[in-house]
Amino acid sequence: MKKINILTLLLILTIFLSLTACGKSSSKEEVKQTYHQGLDKAGNEIVVPDNVETIISLSPVTTSFLIDLGLSDKIIGIDTASNIYADSLSQEISQFDINQDINQDIKDLNPDMVFISIDQTSENHELFDKLQPLQKVRICIVNIPPATSLDEISEDILAIGQLTGSDQKAKELSDKFNSEIDKYREISSRIYYKKRIFFQMSLPEPDYPFVNTAGSKTYIDDMISTIGGINAAAEEEETSTFYISLEEVAKLHPEVIVTNAYHEYDVAFAIATTAGWEKTKAVKNNEIYYIDLNTALQPNLHITDALNQMALQVYPEAFSELDNNTSNVEDSSEGDSEEAE
Repeated sequence: MKKINILTLLLILTIFLSLTACGKSSSKEEVKQTYHQGLDKAGNEIVVPDNVETIISLSPVTTSFLIDLGLSDKIIGIDTASNIYADSLSQEISQFDINQDINQDIKDLNPDMVFISIDQTSENHELFDKLQPLQKVRICIVNIPPATSLDEISEDILAIGQLTGSDQKAKELSDKFNSEIDKYREISSRIYYKKRIFFQMSLPEPDYPFVNTAGSKTYIDDMISTIGGINAAAEEEETSTFYISLEEVAKLHPEVIVTNAYHEYDVAFAIATTAGWEKTKAVKNNEIYYIDLNTALQPNLHITDALNQMALQVYPEAFSELDNNTSNVEDSSEGDSEEAE
């Protein structure tokens, strides 16, 4: 009788241990990550996780793209500059100062993917170099360099969609964005007189008589061309954003000044009263226009809002049919626009 009881107990124990082992094996298989080789938008070789569940975004540009793709719930960390999108993210999300040593903090969060947006061809690529050791622990570092044209913005959303498994949503957003841009290009193709537009991104200081603007091969230059204008600053040798003296701006003979610069009271008045600019056509004809800072600050899908503001102010009659045009993505921030008095 005792033998039977002992044998029965051993059999039950064996079955229990077997089922437990199977359960653990199955669970492990469910969470096991797989990878494949790939390239990021900058051409860097990366090891891409097949199932992206957790993301850190260290650029407002990529943060905006990820939110538009509906991936807010997967973002577990952002850079401090991405705080402008805080309302669309979890309140408990981690924030990183990219100027500090953040590798260990990122490693502790163990994200599947980290997005950055830097120009690796410039001297300012410290962030990219700093994050490379994280690749050794299978944290995928993806660089999406800042777009230099409207077409590149469309390419960027497709690249991020492919890497995160959101291909279909990315294509929908890209197609809608391209369709919006084509409307402006079609209308501007009928504009005969191309106005010389100076895009002013900052105001001068008493001890620094220079302003920031955009040269050729920038998305702002492309925006100006898209609405039928000529980027006055493109005549300079610079191919990115750069600072130019007030005297040199006057020599560019701008007919229109478009700005997203911040001023506590009246930015248009501040520009109109800039010493040495009183003889420019832009000042004489009161063609100084403000477009919302946030919509024009980043090369993302919401740039169509800034494009709409610019087009309606510079060529109001030509683009009147696009008045009150809606953004190509949901929950777009509405920008204010104001014309100089």
